[in-house]
Amino acid sequence: MSKSNGDKVTSSDLITRVEGPKFRDGKIIVSPLNPDDLKTPVVIFKKVYPPDFLEEVRRSVVNHRFAFEDYHLNEAGLADNFKRYDDLRTRERRSCFAQIYSFYFWNQGTPEIVSEFLQSLTRFGNVIAGREENDRLDLTAQKWAALICASYPAGGMLGNHHFSDDLGGYHDRFDELVVQFAKYGRDYKEGGVHFARRLQMTETYSPSNHGPLEFIEPELDVGDIIAITIKDAYHRVTPVDPQLDYRDPLKGRFIGQLYYTLASDLKKLSASGEQSK
Repeated sequence: MSKSNGDKVTSSDLITRVEGPKFRDGKIIVSPLNPDDLKTPVVIFKKVYPPDFLEEVRRSVVNHRFAFEDYHLNEAGLADNFKRYDDLRTRERRSCFAQIYSFYFWNQGTPEIVSEFLQSLTRFGNVIAGREENDRLDLTAQKWAALICASYPAGGMLGNHHFSDDLGGYHDRFDELVVQFAKYGRDYKEGGVHFARRLQMTETYSPSNHGPLEFIEPELDVGDIIAITIKDAYHRVTPVDPQLDYRDPLKGRFIGQLYYTLASDLKKLSASGEQSK
């Protein structure tokens, strides 16, 4: 990871805001960060990716969706895939209305610019979390990086109970990164992400589990990276433009989300999928 100087930091109890890291020539250039500036559950790195690069990524993601195979398994694990979700309540305790595009670093058919985005974001996450720069981009790693791009059409949302119920140390620092592709107030007028500090770790949701919710969409800019320590943070996405009617994935709220999965879990899923054929 390249280094530079001049980062500016502002912080609250829930969120730290950092200005300085920038994406250039396929890498995110970041100066050494003070660990004390990265202790909050949520850290927003301002305007890291240029808007024109993200617009090209978005179009490549959307145009590539027709080649996706629905949870097809290959020799490494999952192939890139596309899903429309209307409701995940029965599977994940929360409702969801969004179009989801998933990418994995081992697939050869992923558009080049999407792979560049995935890899630069993974390396950035590794560095700010104190891991080796290329960790999680190798099939020998314990955790593997994956990229989800989510398009929220009119009414799109992620319901109220989105939190980690990890009681066994599954999640590490900054185990989820979210990149902002669209601008609140311009590309969508209502709805979006709320964050709160997690107060206690339990397997079931209760309002007493978290502090006051903060609606942060108005302060977000295209190119921002939101780094989340998800075991310490609660978040939800309220319905986006619920009074409107559009389904175009090039309109409205759109994010890129990097997350990590245990390699052993994905291998089990691969084996399960092969046996069910």
